[in-house]
Amino acid sequence: MSDFIFEFLEPVSQFLQDYARDLPKFSIGRSVKFNASEFSFLSLGGSTNAVFLFSVDEYRNSVSFSSYCESCSIPDVDYYSSFRKSFYILSKGNWSVHLIDLGSVVLGNSIEDTYYAVSQIVQWIDKAGGYSFIIGGSQDLTLAQYRGLIYSRKMFNLAIVDSKCDIAPLDISLNNLSYISKIIVDDPHYLLNCSILGYQSYLNAQDTLKIMVSLGFDTVRIGELFSDIALVEPFLRHANILSVDLSSVRSSDIGGMFANPNGFTAREFCALSRYSGMSYDLRSVGVYELVNQGSTAVSQSLLAQFLWYFIEGISCKVIEDLHQIRNTATKYLVDNDLGTFTFYKSEISGRWWVEFPFHRYLNNKFSSNTLLACSLSDYKLACNQEIPQRWYQILTKSQV
Repeated sequence: MSDFIFEFLEPVSQFLQDYARDLPKFSIGRSVKFNASEFSFLSLGGSTNAVFLFSVDEYRNSVSFSSYCESCSIPDVDYYSSFRKSFYILSKGNWSVHLIDLGSVVLGNSIEDTYYAVSQIVQWIDKAGGYSFIIGGSQDLTLAQYRGLIYSRKMFNLAIVDSKCDIAPLDISLNNLSYISKIIVDDPHYLLNCSILGYQSYLNAQDTLKIMVSLGFDTVRIGELFSDIALVEPFLRHANILSVDLSSVRSSDIGGMFANPNGFTAREFCALSRYSGMSYDLRSVGVYELVNQGSTAVSQSLLAQFLWYFIEGISCKVIEDLHQIRNTATKYLVDNDLGTFTFYKSEISGRWWVEFPFHRYLNNKFSSNTLLACSLSDYKLACNQEIPQRWYQILTKSQV
């Protein structure tokens, strides 16, 4: 297997490698692989049940730090080292997942060089059949994640966990508050859908939200998720890329790092990670917008647990053949003014799907999958003669 990507990486320090190997045998650190010689189980084109961790200390296109607090600063090497210690010391679950810590990306002379390095690493990992897990950097690195996967020439679903919709006029240069706009117009274009999970209305201009709706993208308010975090699962089930803004976590749950009193709780944040690990199609996760205030132990522990739950989700993943769902799942018919909706509930995973009564109108973009992921909540709404707004958006998009 080609090892050119190691030119872009600085390995984990020998001190941290020794620290990991000296931990108790049940600790994650004892099973983490660090050296290229330990990657013999990989083969390009195969399917590897492996998570590849790497950090990227790239903030040159960030415009956000000054808006959080005057004392905030870009994380330093010690932050990433402390995060790794927090992760290594956790107890390993009942997993059959390989864990590889690739170290840190060497920043390029220009930020475009860093974007290229990240995209090449993500592509290499995906070709090996693994999952890439990126820590650090500003959220404009999501564009590099996306570019790392488009080599396959498939349409992609992007899920973003953020209190804001980072979309801006096209004349605004690429930064961590405009990257969604740049992904939308990136050439070649392979973005099928984008879901913003956990946005807060008072932090977003109404015009921005209208643009997201006009594009047929999903937007889910954080208030909708407070009552049941499981509502994120249908949005993550077929996501290929997950981009997470750490400031979406409420201040009290992350050591006061951000001025966000109404974000996700730590429990919800970790539950979301587990659902993403259980996703059918997810290949790359990035957790961005880390801010160092000096007291960061809570954020490091939360990041470590977020990664732990992602791996736990992979281990619990149940892949079901959509072509067999109609034959194996429990079927529920719900009459509505638009026709009869057919819901399917898997007795294996408990997941729900819906088949629209107007599926015959869907164009070729959706014809391979007219069963759409949904939730028990969607079924209950349909029973009450209510139709989720996003379903109308799907129909509108399919007819474009």
